[in-house]
Amino acid sequence: MDGELAGVSDSELKRLAYARASTTEERERAAAAGAELARRTASAAARDGAAQGDAVPDGAVPDGAVPDGAVPDGAGRDAVAEHPDLPQEHPQRRRMRAVGLAGVLAAALALPGVSWALSLPDPDPLAAFGQPGDPATAAFVTELLGPEAASAITVGPQLARLDDGIVAIAFRASTVPDGRSTVWDAYCLFTANDPEVEPEQQDSAWQFAGQCVTPERFEAEGITAARRSVAQGDASQGNASLVDAVVWGPEWSPRIVRDLELDPQQWRGSVTDALAYGGLQPATAPEVDGAERLVMGPAQIASSSGVGGATLTVSAYLIESAVDGVRGLEPQYCLLVSTDEAQTSTACAALPIVERQGLSVRSSTPGENWLVELGTDGSIRFDRF
Repeated sequence: MDGELAGVSDSELKRLAYARASTTEERERAAAAGAELARRTASAAARDGAAQGDAVPDGAVPDGAVPDGAVPDGAGRDAVAEHPDLPQEHPQRRRMRAVGLAGVLAAALALPGVSWALSLPDPDPLAAFGQPGDPATAAFVTELLGPEAASAITVGPQLARLDDGIVAIAFRASTVPDGRSTVWDAYCLFTANDPEVEPEQQDSAWQFAGQCVTPERFEAEGITAARRSVAQGDASQGNASLVDAVVWGPEWSPRIVRDLELDPQQWRGSVTDALAYGGLQPATAPEVDGAERLVMGPAQIASSSGVGGATLTVSAYLIESAVDGVRGLEPQYCLLVSTDEAQTSTACAALPIVERQGLSVRSSTPGENWLVELGTDGSIRFDRF
């Protein structure tokens, strides 16, 4: 199989290496693709060393070289200093990545089914944020999202050029009105046409999109943004559609995943999911008491009209609490219902309780009373009585 991959492009090898592998044949092909990538990396390093008059044995990386996907020591320290919320790396692991790695590459070539992935880019989805910021990327993102949304970015943005003439933009964004960074900053992935690629070379089949998710969902599932349909399953049999999609996390940097199965029936929302868009919404959220204690939101999550034409608007937010709960100091989750007459009703409870039981709040409009209920999946129900 190795000989069959000799003429395959690097981008196609990466696709094969990272693709979902559910059969023995697919796993063997993924391993072979990874081994070929490792071989090419080692050969390129050897050629570079020879060109500089410092011969390097085939299968080794020159001392001091930084393999693709790794972060130089200085850049890593600068990134941690600038963004203290990024995970700090153990010094021994950094030395192993930044110096030599000949043994890693040798193992990759000797055991292609197991060790080849060690020579590939860092699986840490935040590794890209260790690179210096690019003013051109920041300007492009500001033009794409608008100044207000771009000003909410707390980490990044980082741009990744992908196949098919598209780019992925990854960043974290504050969801509170004053733009403070909190542990609840949303993870965001947006896609667009690559401005450096001619339109005729871009694939118009992609449905470009952007999405922000909570840290909890990012760590568990990652983010799926732009999609391109590949095959439609039989709806009567409940089969999922096959798509090519731009994915970021829960491991690896933004990339295209081919033949991904997406089944909407597998989605299960949470009470905090809707709040992830807070930093990217227009500044129309209501003011709340203790705004300096907000950690997420407020964000408008639903609205409904009554018989007389009056409108109820439902917003939600997380706010710091001094109450020591089961998991320590947990924020409170609050529902705020406002009417056209500027009347507001609020109900709050500790986040773990809302995650288990939901939350409800009563409100009224002229001639009508309402019960607004938040389900544990983040859905909103309006009952008029």
